[in-house]
Amino acid sequence: MVAVADALAAEGHDVTIQYGYSTPPTVANGFDFAPTQRLAELFAAADVIVTHAGPATVLQALEWGKLPIVFPRLSRFHEHVDDHQPSFARHLQRQGLARVAATEAEVLALAAERTQVPVTVTERITRVAANRARLAASLDAWLAGRRRPALGDGYRGDD
Repeated sequence: MVAVADALAAEGHDVTIQYGYSTPPTVANGFDFAPTQRLAELFAAADVIVTHAGPATVLQALEWGKLPIVFPRLSRFHEHVDDHQPSFARHLQRQGLARVAATEAEVLALAAERTQVPVTVTERITRVAANRARLAASLDAWLAGRRRPALGDGYRGDD
């Protein structure tokens, strides 16, 4: 994700990344962690939000009227313990709650589209409740599909 932030910044975008325990960016603006209020300010001001497939971050983007670009973390890069994020990201995309990128090039292409639409405060308040309910229902459905049935019930172990 840091490499993507640096690539976007190198293209001339004003990029800020919360990089957590990762290596700090070399081109983009960044910080390790920030209080919730600071993140809310950044979400409100952002033209484009790129995030991993974490439900809380996706919800925050939706609350600000932004359709996030989701760039899932992958276990093969030691970014996560398993590959639940790509599966969840595909689910979000099918539900119209996110746009998904599998590569840095896809993130850059989606970011260039700038599909976010500014919303008024009244619209935002209405969307918050609707998006919370929609994301919660979507997360419940996704989790229900991932529950492992009893041995012998045909569980395949994938999406």
